[in-house]
Amino acid sequence: MRDVGERGVAWPFWARAETLRGEQGLTIQELCSRSGVRRQTYAELKRTTRRPQRYIVSAVADTLGMDATEAMALAGLMPTDSDMVRRAILSAHDLDEAQKQSLLILLDGYDTAARKRRGMPPPGLYRPAPAPIARIAS
Repeated sequence: MRDVGERGVAWPFWARAETLRGEQGLTIQELCSRSGVRRQTYAELKRTTRRPQRYIVSAVADTLGMDATEAMALAGLMPTDSDMVRRAILSAHDLDEAQKQSLLILLDGYDTAARKRRGMPPPGLYRPAPAPIARIAS
């Protein structure tokens, strides 16, 4: 990655991650260890001219509990189709919380399978497990 001084393409994402890291009382080493992102790679987020790889942004965001769509936007990345579907599910007024949770679990499964086929780490690897949901009556 090429250094451009103080602020790079993903600086807004890095700044938000730093705020959340501080609020959660994590050191940079702890964040990097939990997310699986190298310390140097994390530091480069604030000053590189190149867009970061999605899995790096996803790993840091998941570790800090940051919304994936917000994280991608802050990092200068366009949302993927599944990001747009996720946002639509979350904003749907005709679905109750259990239905939304079920759809998000299915979408996570789809994303994991798609990433595995491409040889990439699964999304949400460090995301806490969702709370159990009630079975939806058919």
